[in-house]
Amino acid sequence: NYLSDLKRAKRELLATGSAPAFPLELWEDVLANRAVDFDKIYSASFSSRVDDFADWLFCFHKWNEAVCAAFPFRRDELLIYLEFFTDLFNSIHKSHHARVIQADTAIRNASANDPSLTLCDKDRLHVLAMRHVSPWG
Repeated sequence: NYLSDLKRAKRELLATGSAPAFPLELWEDVLANRAVDFDKIYSASFSSRVDDFADWLFCFHKWNEAVCAAFPFRRDELLIYLEFFTDLFNSIHKSHHARVIQADTAIRNASANDPSLTLCDKDRLHVLAMRHVSPWG
């Protein structure tokens, strides 16, 4: 259980040599299953914020590698989440991608705070995403 000592868990995971490159200050959030700010992942490599699908995808893959290093059983869940958001980005005009990014942030925050919400429940993901993407949300 990582939660009993996050600092120790982080040290041990990084010491294995199999942990992916990921901002050190965000590992404890991953291990505690807290939502990770994609802008912080992005700004570790670039000097701007996540603005579009390409930026989001870069951050998702970094975050996915970190989460799966700590929680390998979540790989399928995160693959479904990636597919859901890839479809969402592809169905929304680029001028509205900021709304899709907001939806992702809100959903990952909700999931971190509600153990009953998994990132592979497409019905719930759709409802939550529409709150941010739809002009009527």
